[in-house]
Amino acid sequence: MVVCCCLDLYDLGARKFAVMGVIPVGCLPFHRFLFGGVFAWCNFMMNRISEDFNTKLQKALIGYEVEKSFKGAKFVYVDMYGSIMDLINHPKAYGFTEAKRSCCCMVTSIIPCRNPDEYVFYDFAHPTMKTYEVISKPLVYQMRKGLA
Repeated sequence: MVVCCCLDLYDLGARKFAVMGVIPVGCLPFHRFLFGGVFAWCNFMMNRISEDFNTKLQKALIGYEVEKSFKGAKFVYVDMYGSIMDLINHPKAYGFTEAKRSCCCMVTSIIPCRNPDEYVFYDFAHPTMKTYEVISKPLVYQMRKGLA
């Protein structure tokens, strides 16, 4: 998995790789809507699959195959799941008022909202620009620390 996606970059000279894990898929507005309505809890099974994938990804990044195929390279896992989940669980602490519904583009909100900075998600699956602004500094710190 990791080998095939990074080999071309490695062959071009890249030696430091930040590999992002998946976000909590079960908490996306799309899945909340499908599995219980707009105000439903996160889908436990979907999140469990996300967590399992991230665990396997982390193990793959330190596995023998990566060491063998990428001599002299460094890999760091970027925890997108935990970063976004923290915003979902504590939206007010980060200046958000809405962590379950999306700002736009779903049956419940066809027209974009006027205040996307108050939402964790812009549409059915994508975080807002403010979400990325909030999580980017800690993630960049995490990447720098892991790749130093």
